[in-house]
Amino acid sequence: MFSELKKLSAAAEPEIEDSEDDLRPRPDAGVILARLALEASLHAAGRRELASTEPLLMIVLVPDPDWVPVMQAAIGEDQRLVVRGIVELERRKGIPEPAGRDYIKLAERSMRVALITPDVSFLHPDVVLAADLTVTVKFDARLYRAAIHAVTGQRVRGLSDVDLNSLSLGVLISSLRRDSARACVERVRRAAVRLKGLADVSIGPTLADLPLTRVVREWSDDILWRIKTGAEIPFACLEGPPGGGKTTIAAALARSARWTFVSTDVGAWFSQSDGNLGGVIQQAKAFFGELTAGPPKPGIVGFLDEIDAIPNRSTLTRDPSWWTPVVTAILTEIDALKRSGRKVLLLGATNHFDRLDPALVRAGRLETRVPVLLPDVREREDLLRHYAADALDPAELATLARLSAGATPATIAAWIRDARNAAARRGAGLSFKDVLDRIVPPERDAGLDRLIAVHEAGHAVAALEVGLTLTEVSGFGSGSVGGWTGSQSVAVLTRDSVEARAIMMLGGRAADVVVSGAANSGAQNDLEAVNQLLWSATVELGLWGNLQTARTMSASNWGTSGRSIHAVIADELDRLMALTLATIERRRSAVLALADALLKERILTGERAAQIVRTASVAVKRRPAREQAEVDRTEHPPPRNFTGLREAS
Repeated sequence: MFSELKKLSAAAEPEIEDSEDDLRPRPDAGVILARLALEASLHAAGRRELASTEPLLMIVLVPDPDWVPVMQAAIGEDQRLVVRGIVELERRKGIPEPAGRDYIKLAERSMRVALITPDVSFLHPDVVLAADLTVTVKFDARLYRAAIHAVTGQRVRGLSDVDLNSLSLGVLISSLRRDSARACVERVRRAAVRLKGLADVSIGPTLADLPLTRVVREWSDDILWRIKTGAEIPFACLEGPPGGGKTTIAAALARSARWTFVSTDVGAWFSQSDGNLGGVIQQAKAFFGELTAGPPKPGIVGFLDEIDAIPNRSTLTRDPSWWTPVVTAILTEIDALKRSGRKVLLLGATNHFDRLDPALVRAGRLETRVPVLLPDVREREDLLRHYAADALDPAELATLARLSAGATPATIAAWIRDARNAAARRGAGLSFKDVLDRIVPPERDAGLDRLIAVHEAGHAVAALEVGLTLTEVSGFGSGSVGGWTGSQSVAVLTRDSVEARAIMMLGGRAADVVVSGAANSGAQNDLEAVNQLLWSATVELGLWGNLQTARTMSASNWGTSGRSIHAVIADELDRLMALTLATIERRRSAVLALADALLKERILTGERAAQIVRTASVAVKRRPAREQAEVDRTEHPPPRNFTGLREAS
């Protein structure tokens, strides 16, 4: 396969005039395109590894799922490689899990394995860490020109990234035919014009069609009012976790205003250029140039995805002399766009607003911060109603909304889509159970469910004990979260409120030890969160007495104590954990009662959880302590190897 790549690459120089070579038989156009993209993405060491006969575990990251079968076909021509495409999480006992771990064993047995995926999160972390070679496949107009040459035998010039923007891989492959290079270019440009026309005729949802959060709805209504009245339109930045719908909202806003939507991925400016300073700046200029090119349009929404790829200059520690001109050039383009007088709304999108350069989000640039956060229970119900249409009744929607705590809009849309497909295979309409089986898979491990329920009950009981108000408790979460316990936040943190929050966070681990009998990995996120909370409260907020921050303090000598900040936080964790263990030991019956309710009902409102805890507490008061202890041991015995709280030390 590697020799074929080199032949195609050598024949693919695109920068000279057409030559009328004889047409001759060629491999499949998609395979040619995939080969060229892989060859262009390999560094020298990667080419050597791919050409060798040594055992190999290779990950190939492709631009989107459509690339997976095409790349499989291209790489699969090498008979020495075991090739697998991975486009989603695999299910084990009904539970979605990262895939590919079994293929490590193949590499260990001297085999050569290639895993192709559009998203590295679909792969098990062990696979990512053990990979000998990871190739991120990039695609741009230069590669497509090379593919045209490889298919037709003719060279082409003048085809740019703008011509290919937003075209699917299927369209690009179908446009690669052996008639002539010129005909290939004409087909691509004709498809691009058609697609742009469709976008301008508002294909897809408008803002009125989307179930938006209150904050997003207020912001978008204000923007539409400004567009209608001709008022000044401030640029904005949409922030929030992946899958929250930032791109969907931006496109829907353009359709609602009947404006053109032009998008780009800032990360692609770096990956699709030659990596040199001039190449990256040229990519940025091309995008901003598209927003102002040609005669004035009714209006354009320009969308900059992944703007956190533009680094914060104040935190640069490596190559500031390279990055600073890039950031400055991008800021200059934004300023020029603002002064152009064109009807343009520039929107940025990021998962990490805190990483942005302050100059990027100051007044006059992306000045309006718009949180696109995970939907709350009411908003999840609206999303379910939107995607399920009239298939489910209000009570069913309310139940599903409570069970889907922590889900993104994209996740909810996928649940409904998969549920509809399952119903269609049976020849039936969408039902409550179809959706429920996506949110809570029916094939689950009863032992694991019990561990999760006890863990979340520990969080809830600890929270109530320190005076926090619960919002909801779930024995089943989404994604990597096994369960979910929510409480009302406070506007201003004090040392007392930090300690209360920390005890709630540690409640799950305490219940694992006291009730389930041993610590387990389910508290990983909790431990990370409580460590971060105490670090921020101590080092950044000065709530533990010392007013020095990380900028001025010595990590090895916190205040004048002669002890490191790490030792101080470790002592606080030990102290708070001891308090939490004592609480859970004292309220063991309440934890058990709440866990039983979670196993039965799956999700509880905060009020319902508090009622269960109160009822359990009253029952304990009415029963002699010795009798209660005997009941606990009989109904919920700990594992045989459990020797008590001594194991927690």
